[in-house]
Amino acid sequence: MNKITVAAGLAALLASAVSPANAVPKPDDVTSSPAVPAGLPNEPILQDTAAPGEPATVTGDTYGAEEVPPAVSLPITGNPGESSSVTGQVYGDGASEGIAPDTVYGIMAFGQNHALAIDKLGQVWSWGENGNGQLGDGTNSRRKAPVQVPGLQQATAVSAGAFYSLALTADGTLWAWGSNSLGELGADTVTGSAVPVPVLQDVAGMASGIAHTVALKKDGTVWSWGLNNKGQLGADDAVKRSVPVQVEGLEGIKQVAAAGYYTLALGEDGTVWSWGDNSSGQLGDGTKSGKVKPAPVLGAAKQIAAGSDHALAVMTDGTVTAWGGNGQGQLGDGTMTDRLHPAEVPGLQGISNIAAGMFYSFAATGDGQLWGWGANRLGQLGAGHTADRFSPERIGGLDGVRSIGAGFYNGGAVSERGVVYTWGSNAGGQLGNGTEQSVTAPVKVLAISPEAADSENPTAPVEISLVGVSKSMAQLSWTGAIDDAGIAAYEIYVDGELAGTSGLPEYVLRGLQSGASYTVEIQSRDTSGKLSQRASIQLTTL
Repeated sequence: MNKITVAAGLAALLASAVSPANAVPKPDDVTSSPAVPAGLPNEPILQDTAAPGEPATVTGDTYGAEEVPPAVSLPITGNPGESSSVTGQVYGDGASEGIAPDTVYGIMAFGQNHALAIDKLGQVWSWGENGNGQLGDGTNSRRKAPVQVPGLQQATAVSAGAFYSLALTADGTLWAWGSNSLGELGADTVTGSAVPVPVLQDVAGMASGIAHTVALKKDGTVWSWGLNNKGQLGADDAVKRSVPVQVEGLEGIKQVAAAGYYTLALGEDGTVWSWGDNSSGQLGDGTKSGKVKPAPVLGAAKQIAAGSDHALAVMTDGTVTAWGGNGQGQLGDGTMTDRLHPAEVPGLQGISNIAAGMFYSFAATGDGQLWGWGANRLGQLGAGHTADRFSPERIGGLDGVRSIGAGFYNGGAVSERGVVYTWGSNAGGQLGNGTEQSVTAPVKVLAISPEAADSENPTAPVEISLVGVSKSMAQLSWTGAIDDAGIAAYEIYVDGELAGTSGLPEYVLRGLQSGASYTVEIQSRDTSGKLSQRASIQLTTL
């Protein structure tokens, strides 16, 4: 798999997340299945309902001085001035609303309930919630499939806060639109905009928190604006700004990341800097005391990601380091113990990309394997179930992953072919598949001509093995199938009858008879519904 190379510090995939203060109401449990049925209980969504120019009124839990939830952004590594060589596709649901096949760079961004992508012509597309004009199409209409953001040409990067969006164009201009009640657009006003407005020049990359923005300039300096209640702007105070201010003391920076109330920066020398909120130890400095100025916390890193209350870094040796909150296993160390210092995530090697969301994390290897861990009650890990995971779990059906991202309760990935997948919560249409139904396994962002994106049947599962057997149960595992559009699920048959489905290359058969012999067949099903040949194994219970 070719490694993505993009402009330094760009927010290639952005996630939004809720405060770690354990104040978020828990959604009702959902039944584990590859697709969550309609009627899934709504997750606790915080909504800014203010019209452009009006003060923000956010409903939901309070997270400090402002009633706003945090967000996180995932930049992807790269050298200043380099542009993406990734090609791919994101689709709409009709000729007037949608991106044509084979057009998207593989650069996406997730806000709280909206998403962005760039096509190969440098045009920006958006979908999902739009109550504050965050889709940039001049309206406040929700979109369940991509619509083009007018007025932007030669875009190279996108990023998204909770209720606003950013785009970077090839000439180094940073554009912003959506909610602006806290100055997050950086346009020297608190009036929102439903269309893009230019904000800053000579920009190489950017990241978005819930309502603060961080920009990396081509000269390696860092600039910030917006909400500053926890010192997340790095301006040595807690005063919000509506225009960009330089973060003093930082030079030679190549990547930035931002979460709700804190910010990270990665230097060319591999040093990670942090500042802002530290209530869960997310600054990684051994304390829970916030910082209003950058301080170094880690060396020998090559990529960073910021989650709601935890942070990740890919080290130069391809391992992953994590720190901060761990109440739902988001640090992947097998515990629920917060870590105030960076610590290695066990079992991960050869990692090239990371993403951090609301209490959950992703990592992708250089050969495209996807791993996930942490919170999963709405299927945000994309593993076909809703069980939390405290250690990294291989996510089946998405081999060949090129880039990844995490949101409030949803994730996304771009395959080697450039196909864009999303999963998890879909309360605002942010999965872009034409529905508002949440799913626990990856689905393609809708295609104008789905047939063009799926020309082959999936391969059959191979290397089926009997992991364990008892009088009434048998545990099976196999090597995942391959498909040009992606594997949606595996169908398991016992003596010719469908016994169940799995989003992972493993399954436990239950209710078997003692001393009986069975023929078990396993069939792959891709995201377009095409089926593989069945592979089989014989087993006998005890």
